[in-house]
This record gives sequence, structure tokens and C-alpha cells, in this order.
Amino acid sequence: MKNCIKHSVKILAASAAVILIEIFTGAVLYMALSLCSALVAGQKVSVFNLHFFVRGIMTVLPAAIFLSPVFISFYLIRHKEIAGIPIFVCIAGIFCLWLFAVPGLKKPGAAQPFMDGSQQAQLSSGYFRSSADGRYIFYYSEITPQNSASGVCIDTRRIKDKVFTFSGIQFPRESAFSDPLIQSSLEMPYSLKSAFSLFSAFIKTARSKSQESMTEWLCFSSVIAAFLSVIWLRNISMWRLVNVLLIAVVFAAVLLVNSFLLPTEAFARIALPKYIARAVPAGRYIIAAVNCGIFAMALAAGAVASMLRKNSGALDFAGDGYQ
Repeated sequence: MKNCIKHSVKILAASAAVILIEIFTGAVLYMALSLCSALVAGQKVSVFNLHFFVRGIMTVLPAAIFLSPVFISFYLIRHKEIAGIPIFVCIAGIFCLWLFAVPGLKKPGAAQPFMDGSQQAQLSSGYFRSSADGRYIFYYSEITPQNSASGVCIDTRRIKDKVFTFSGIQFPRESAFSDPLIQSSLEMPYSLKSAFSLFSAFIKTARSKSQESMTEWLCFSSVIAAFLSVIWLRNISMWRLVNVLLIAVVFAAVLLVNSFLLPTEAFARIALPKYIARAVPAGRYIIAAVNCGIFAMALAAGAVASMLRKNSGALDFAGDGYQ
């Protein structure tokens, strides 16, 4: 009993530490990327912004919770003495944290993902900047407080009359980056940007669902049970690296499956061919059933693997120390 309590406290403390580290790291990353997206050539660079940091904490909190099972699983791979009831205590703790913490954020629109198109363009004069398609090169000689510009434009596709002047051109009030010069240097690769977009869509959907009915929120929260299922896969193989890769793959698969099932514009059901998307059911009870099924299958797989390992007598293999 003492060991059970000791291990329960240990895994809960580790879970809390993982989530806090994720929140802090995510908030710093949010702040850094937000500062970069608001950066304008020729203006002073800010290293810390409290507003962005606090907004980052509010934004990444849901992501920190649903990502935590992956890192907790890695922790449990290293600490094999923690098993049984402490694992259920950990799972219950994370699930309850998700159920009550996310709705506590109240306003879905209060936190926005970085580089979300909400930065106001306030450019500085005296720099050459190219258009999005690369055809035009602009030199802004003057930019008024009303955000209109005057200067010189070069049309790179023309043979004659390539250079002409302009005045009173109004910039768009909102764009992903305040300055195209910064965007061309710091914009994320497509693959990384797609991953961030997927996580951002999940966060937005979670915040939105948390403000709806209790039934809707509980059905959506079943995805956390699916994410938590990776904990049962920590000892499927006697090779730690295999377990790590399996956990990462299953977690990604759960996220993708839910992205296709959730009936919301935030997720890309359009990524599926139309005839498949129409055939895939997307009701809230279907989503809950799928996620609970994933959890049950992972639990069964972990139990079978543990039984087979005990029956085989191979309790100490490749330095893992199962005894």
C-alpha cells in the first residue's frame, strides 16, 4: 500500500512537472514567434513581451495537456517500477484536468495561435520589399500614420517602362507578418507550418466545444482518453526504442483520425476525397465510440503483452530490468 501511494505521488508529480514545462516552453515559443511576426525592419527588437507570454500560456494550455501522455509514457518507460493503480490515478488526473481546465479558459477567442493573420502592418520606410509573387519590387519612400505608402515600384517582367512611382497605396490592416522582409526570412517550412496548423485547429476546436453542452464536451473529451491510451503501449516491446516509436506513431494516428472525424471547419475533412468524407460518419457519439475503442484496444494490447512477457520468463532483456 505504501509503495502504491508513493508511486502515485511520484507519477502525479512527474505529470505536473511535464505539463508545467510544456506550458512554459510553449508560452516562450508563442511569445518569440509572435514578436517575430510583429517585427518590422529598422525598428527596435523586443526580447520579452508580457502580453504575448500570458496569451501564450492561455493558448498552449490545452496542447500541454493532450501532449503530456506522450512524455509521461517516456517517463514510465524509464521507471518500470510504476505500474497498476498509480497509472490509473495518473490517467484519471490528466482526464479531470482536461475536463475542468479547458472550460475554465472561458472565452474561445481570447487566445489566438501565433502567425494567425492578426498582426497589423506598420512598415518603416527606406527599404526594398518584393510582392508575394515576386513580380514587383517596392521602395517605400514614405509611410504615413494612416498606413498608406508612397515610393517607387519596379516591374521585373516588363522590358520597357519597368520603373514607376506610386502614392497613397493603402496596406492591408492584417497579415501573417507585419513586414514581408521578416516573413521571407522567418516563415516556417510547409511541413512544420502544417503541423502547427493542425495543433492550432485542435486547440480552437477544444476551446469552442468546451463552451457548448456538457454532452458535446464529454464526447469531444473522449479524444483525451485516446491520447492517454499510449501509456498502455509503453511496455509492448522489450526494446525501449520500439516502444518510443510506437507511442509517437499511435499518438499521431489518433490526432489524424480525430481531425478527419470532427465535423468542424477547423479540421481538414476536405483532405479526404469527397466520396470518402461523405461516407465517414462524424457524429459526436461516433467520435466518442472510436476514441473509447482506441483506449480499450491499447489497454488490452498492453495487458496481453505483459501477460506474455511474464509467462515467457523473459523478465530481464537488453538491460531493461523488468524484475
